[in-house]
Amino acid sequence: MAYVHFRRASNGYQPSGAAYVISEQEARHAIELDPSLADPYATLATIQMLRFEWKNAAETRAQALQGDSGNSNALLNRAIQTLTTGSSADAVAQMHEALDRDPLNLLLRRYGARLFFYAGRLDEAEQLLRQILAVNPNFSAAHYELGRVLLIRGNISAAVIEFEKESNSTWRSFGLPLGYHSAHRNADAEAALRTMLANSAGSEFQIAETYAWFGDADRAFEWLNKAVTGDPGILWCRHDPLLSGLTGDPRYQAILKRINLATAP
Repeated sequence: MAYVHFRRASNGYQPSGAAYVISEQEARHAIELDPSLADPYATLATIQMLRFEWKNAAETRAQALQGDSGNSNALLNRAIQTLTTGSSADAVAQMHEALDRDPLNLLLRRYGARLFFYAGRLDEAEQLLRQILAVNPNFSAAHYELGRVLLIRGNISAAVIEFEKESNSTWRSFGLPLGYHSAHRNADAEAALRTMLANSAGSEFQIAETYAWFGDADRAFEWLNKAVTGDPGILWCRHDPLLSGLTGDPRYQAILKRINLATAP
């Protein structure tokens, strides 16, 4: 139950604040029922991380890994926290460990590709995504993630194709404004952005990425500040190539302070 409420919030199916409260309650209840079980510690650590309680999250995650050193949720979120708070090289190594422990988990591979994307490891990200799509061509967000890899490489036409192939309508709506803007299809880009804005709850970080990619720093920071309290995607902001145009702005350092990070890498 703890994991279900966390995933529902992560996918935008229910408001994150309320979902995280319920998720924490269920995780703590599970720990009361069986303190040796690793999964509730892993989910609780994730909730603490999403609240930017870095020290608490690390300590709780250690309890999960003490009970099950191969727990893929704990290993995944350790890698994400490391990317957010520390070294991208260490995060990549930790992500490889998670993938080695749970090689058939397609959702884990998708998150691995996302982490590699934000860490600048585009070849590794693309490899994972093409593996996922070979198994399941309609796997949620895989075409979107691949489109972003191609976009950052400058292969705009191929990126647009991937965004348009995305079967999940939410993730498709995130990719289309980026692709159309880069292809100088300005009317299509603005229409796609309006679609995003009409369904903004839980997508604040992706809207901020879009405005940053469009070169509108003021609106990008407006939505980044909203993401701090409403969108777990904010965890990726330190290494995000879509936000690269913002990092020299004092408002970027202010965002990092809001999530309990002192400075940019």
